Amino acid sequence: MITFDKEAELAYVYVVPPSMPRTIKDTEDLEVNDYIALDIDKFDRIVGLEFCDEIAMKLKKKKNGERKIYKRAEHSEVFQFRLSADKVVKKFRFKESIFVFQTKNIITLSVSILSI
Repeated sequence: MITFDKEAELAYVYVVPPSMPRTIKDTEDLEVNDYIALDIDKFDRIVGLEFCDEIAMKLKKKKNGERKIYKRAEHSEVFQFRLSADKVVKKFRFKESIFVFQTKNIITLSVSILSI
């Protein structure tokens, strides 16, 4: 699920459904991209992602036009979402997640959902 805060111009992607109980222990900035912050729960899982600037604007468009922006990898507990099909130039691993970038813009995010 994606939400958008018009006043702050921030997009939020729920990795764990908002209806599930969760406690956010920490919010960490993604060290390789200034536009992404990760909400981490007490089990050290990524439960949500905060996006700002141009990435937030792209997600705002997705929020308004698409209910489902992710796909589940076949026979896997891995979910992915993609904002663009542009060429991948850099990958970054954080915990069980892989972030894939084209210059400064995130294009694919693979999040491993385990023990939820």
